[in-house]
Amino acid sequence: MTNIKQLSLNEMNLTANHIATIPKLLETSATRKVMVLNLKHNQLGIDGAMAIAQGLIENTSLRLLDLSQNRLGSKGVMLLCEALKDNQTLSSLFLDTNGIASEGAYALSDLLLDKSSQLLELHLAWNLVCGTGLNSLFTALALTNRKLKFLDVSYNFVDITVIHSLRCMIERNPALKYLAISDLYKFNERAVDTICKSLQVNQGLKMMDVKSVTEDFFLKVYSTANVGRRESHIEFRRDEKYLKRRQPIAAIAPEDYPAA
Repeated sequence: MTNIKQLSLNEMNLTANHIATIPKLLETSATRKVMVLNLKHNQLGIDGAMAIAQGLIENTSLRLLDLSQNRLGSKGVMLLCEALKDNQTLSSLFLDTNGIASEGAYALSDLLLDKSSQLLELHLAWNLVCGTGLNSLFTALALTNRKLKFLDVSYNFVDITVIHSLRCMIERNPALKYLAISDLYKFNERAVDTICKSLQVNQGLKMMDVKSVTEDFFLKVYSTANVGRRESHIEFRRDEKYLKRRQPIAAIAPEDYPAA
């Protein structure tokens, strides 16, 4: 196969029997420079992750890799992150619906902290990342990463323990333009107020997708987050229908919230 720049093998029911050719597909040569590889919704698993990782080590052409819905798990993501060390070409990584827990998020956080990383988009929706894993991602983006522009962590396990790192990321990172996150509506009023205050001082976000929310939460964030913003306003998105009102949750008492 020559002169291939985009390759889509999504929903092909690929399994371990088909993955032996993946490293060959990712070889960069004068006649083959694959820039977009879509392997969404197959059955690659950790063996597939290992084969892809092998191909990524020497690859210098791939810009977008979609591995959503492939049962990679945290171990598969760890293999990919190890292969992507020093990679200076991949800019978009889709890992939605892969059973990734916090261990996988730690590996991705280390990748975001790597100065050679060129990631601009990271999609992690519908996984199993809990507070500690989300904290590691948000902290990486609060500390040094100023390249990532799109982050989707919706439909993981967001709870009150992420509020400090989430606020720090929002307040300190001017590069992030799009943030998708769910379950914030479950927080109590004080926690929501602190998020709104952080959004008011943010200097980069253009769009925030809060997914499934109650009407009162969305109206509060929509009406207060842009008050006094020095830069352009943040556009807020949500799912078409509002959720019914639910009792706010908090894992720690409001007076124990750490300051950003």
